[in-house]
Amino acid sequence: MWLISPLNRGIETMAAEIAVMLGGNIKLECALPFEEQAKDWSESERDKYFSIIERCETETMITAQKSEKSEKYCYTYLVNKANLIMLGEAPNEEIAELIKNSGKKVIEI
Repeated sequence: MWLISPLNRGIETMAAEIAVMLGGNIKLECALPFEEQAKDWSESERDKYFSIIERCETETMITAQKSEKSEKYCYTYLVNKANLIMLGEAPNEEIAELIKNSGKKVIEI
C-alpha cells in the first residue's frame, strides 16, 4: 500500500504518522505543497512534521515557494497519483471540485 499525504495539520498528518509507525507494507510519500509549509506552526507540530518527513519513503516538493496555487497544484498531484482518495475536508471549493470530478473513489472521513 502507498499513502500520499500533503502533511497538512490534522487528519493528513495523523494518517502519515500512523503509516510510518506501522511501516512494513505501507509506504509513505510526503507531497509537500511548498517548502516552508510548517514555518508558522508550533514547535511540537514542526517536530512531528519533520520527523515524519525523515521517515517517509519519498518526499515530493510541489512548489518551492508558497503561492495562491500551491495547494491546488499539490492536490492535483495527489488526485493524479491516487487510486483511492480519503478526504476529511477539502481546503476550498476549487479543490473539492477537483476531487469530486476526478472519477476516483472518494471516502469521506
